[in-house]
Amino acid sequence: MIYNTEVVIGFKAENNNIIVERGTIFQLCDLIQGYHAKNIIFNKKSKEIFINLKCSLCDEVHCYVYRVQELLSKDIVIGGCEKTGNPILFIGKEKAVSHVIEKYKEVEMNVYSMI
Repeated sequence: MIYNTEVVIGFKAENNNIIVERGTIFQLCDLIQGYHAKNIIFNKKSKEIFINLKCSLCDEVHCYVYRVQELLSKDIVIGGCEKTGNPILFIGKEKAVSHVIEKYKEVEMNVYSMI
């Protein structure tokens, strides 16, 4: 079976803006290098990706483990802050990631406007 390895990754930066990068699943390390990612490890034997990401909400490092097949077969995978429950990581197809991020921003703006 042939997979389209193109993905979009979105993640919360220190200033709480969501940064969106595009590339292949095998470029994830390069795409978020220099941001919050502590490290990304591809395990070829188990076909898993380990992502350690510093959370801009609670300032801790969260670890996410995804199977490569899962990331390529689903429209979107969302990783959240373990303390607050807020999403901080979005990986998937461009249309799905863009849609979810826009909805998230819309809800966030509505909440802030109520305060």
